[in-house]
Parts: sequence; structure tokens; C-alpha cells
Amino acid sequence: MLGIPQQDTFVLQVWAHDIFRGADPILADAVERINTYGQDFMTYMADHLNKRRKSPANNDLLDLLFERYKGQPLTSDELAANFILLFAAGFETTASVISNSVLALLRNPNQLQLLREHPEVMESAVDEFLRYDGALRLVARTALEDVEMGDVLIQRGDQVFFVVLAANRDPQVFADPDRLDVTRDSKRHVAFGHGIHYCLGAPLARFEIQSAISALIRHDFALLPGAVEWKESIMFRSLERLPIVFR
Repeated sequence: MLGIPQQDTFVLQVWAHDIFRGADPILADAVERINTYGQDFMTYMADHLNKRRKSPANNDLLDLLFERYKGQPLTSDELAANFILLFAAGFETTASVISNSVLALLRNPNQLQLLREHPEVMESAVDEFLRYDGALRLVARTALEDVEMGDVLIQRGDQVFFVVLAANRDPQVFADPDRLDVTRDSKRHVAFGHGIHYCLGAPLARFEIQSAISALIRHDFALLPGAVEWKESIMFRSLERLPIVFR
């Protein structure tokens, strides 16, 4: 989609992984390395964009955006930053949702069997996976004006943390929220954010999650006992290891 040479993707994935880790307060010791990777990534992407502007059309996302925003006041840095976000999110959060969803199915074999018998519900199941165990624990926002919520006054300039995973388990919105139900109507989840902050890559993420899980559940596989490890993070809900065995 972005026209990046295949041989460059390995190092870019390493940069993307560490840039995302920079959003996590408990990893403050990695700030210097993250800043270096961020600068390297911006330099790489800006150079890539400049080269592509001068190259013949490839009929991909870059060509579409170049044509759409021709003459618009978008700087190279603004374009590069948005493409870095799209690239990094495509590897980090989407991969986490896929692995979290596979683990959820293995722990709920009745739902796994239901999906195998009724593949037509996979599209709605993706929303349930996002609701049930999404990749983002919380997001931070800064109040632009004074806001009262319940008995609390949030003042302009205050930083507010929205716990996405808690919102997606709200019993006033989702009945029996701690139960995985791939037939549930879960479209009101906020795993992709809301309003002007809605995830740019949501359609692509849905497609990738649906494709990956649909392909995997055609096979007979099982979880190796005692082998699941979670990454240490307050921002992200991500597995470090999810070893499975095909039978």
C-alpha cells in the first residue's frame, strides 16, 4: 500500500515496535533509543515520499493520496508522520488483536467450534474480538475546556486517561460483558476510538483480523500449557508468546 521496498520492512518493523513502546510510561528508560528510531523513521519516510513523487505511478495508496492532496497544504513531515502511524499500527496493534483473539477462542472452545461450523458470522465476530480483548488498554487526552463528569471537575489542560478495555466491558452497553460471544452485536465497541479520533486503519485491520483467523481455524491446533506470556505494559494488551501446536 505504501510502496515500501520489501527488503526494508524488517528494520522498519523494529523501529515501529519501539516507537509504539514509547507511548508507555513504564518504558521511560528507552526514550533516547525511541527518539533516535523516530528521527530515523521520519528521515526514511520523507526520503521515500520524495522518491515516489518523482517515480512513475504504481496505482497504490501513495499515488491516490498524492493525487487527492495535490496543491493542499500538507508538508512532507505531515505526510511522513501519518504514514509512519499507518505502517506501525498495522504491525503492532493488529498483530496483538489477532493473537489475543486466538487465545480467546482456545479458552472458549464452544465459540471456536461455532465459527468453524458457521464461517458466515466471522465478520461480526471480529467486532466481538475487538471488544472482548482489544490491543489498546487506554488512551490519553487533554481537556480543551472545563468538563464535569459525575462529581468530578476536569479542568482545561488536565490529562485524562480513557480505559478502553473497561468501556468495552460496560454492562450497561454489553450484556454479560465478560463472556465471549461471536454472534453478539458488538459494533458499539470503542477499540478503534470514536469521532475525529477514529482509527485511520480500521477497515484494513478488520480485513487482516478476519483473514488471519479464518485461515487459522481451518486447522486443528491447541495451546501449549503454561506457555502464554504477556508484555509488560499499561498502554497495550499484547502477548509476548503464544505457542500453539498443530495436531
